[in-house]
Amino acid sequence: PNGGTILPDTINTRMILNDLGSPYLVNSDLIVEEGGILILNPGVQILMPENASIYVYGQLQVMGKSDNPVKIEGNPADRKRWGALVFDHSEDGSEINHLELSRASLGHKNPLDFKANLSIINSFVRVTGLKISDASTNPVFVKGARASISHSVLHSTAICDYINVAESSGALIEFCDFLGDQAPDTDAIDLDAVGLSFIRYNKFKNFQGLNSDGLDIGYSDEIIIEGNIFSNISDKGISVGMNSHVQATGNIFLNCNAGIAVKDEGSIIDLDRNTFYSNKIGVSCFEKEPGRGGGSAHILNSIFAGGEQQAGMA
Repeated sequence: PNGGTILPDTINTRMILNDLGSPYLVNSDLIVEEGGILILNPGVQILMPENASIYVYGQLQVMGKSDNPVKIEGNPADRKRWGALVFDHSEDGSEINHLELSRASLGHKNPLDFKANLSIINSFVRVTGLKISDASTNPVFVKGARASISHSVLHSTAICDYINVAESSGALIEFCDFLGDQAPDTDAIDLDAVGLSFIRYNKFKNFQGLNSDGLDIGYSDEIIIEGNIFSNISDKGISVGMNSHVQATGNIFLNCNAGIAVKDEGSIIDLDRNTFYSNKIGVSCFEKEPGRGGGSAHILNSIFAGGEQQAGMA
């Protein structure tokens, strides 16, 4: 593009970017070192070269507004996607407010951990108003840190987890829209070995690929699921397994193959005031793999209507 401001490859002091300097051009990986602080004010646009990533070890403060977001996207002069926004053992104080990521992929320095458009590793970053609409891989991955994600909109055409939280003390995911597609083996949220968490007031819809769930929970405890809507899910609205303990209150399950499925001995879900309508199966407790046993569901004050089978055990 014509004009623009070239950014240095390394930031080790305090730097503030305003929209008047946009677009900001990056030539290779952009590294915010320990002690460095990069502040992106409303309207800032950063154009990334193919395969290059932003690695944050210091602080990144994205201060977009709902009507004037910050945008980080691929440089239109490049055909391939850029890398990822990565927080790796970063210093406290980072936050993301109203950020649009487009044409991103993953962090090539460590694609196993930096496997999402937004990868947060052993760092606490509060995320509000994130929009990813064209992901070709995992949109968000959080490992080894509490996850806090709200008021965000995510979509991917890839086989992936929209938000994967792993080995975490807990997660807060609320007021988000998860827009599904046709890819198989794709979950909106996947919780792996996660502690006390609140998943509330989200919308999960149109995950039509084979074996795709709204919320997949394994090896996790004290997962509280409240006020969500799960609609048009090809497999399970909520899948609970691997000795997980879950409470679900005030959720709606519509046109799912199974509203809720619980597998593996020791997996328990307590259900209160949930509504199940036009699902093939409302609630299923079953043994998936021989020898692991089946899960349990305790159901109170819930409505089942319009489905082929309201509850089942296998």
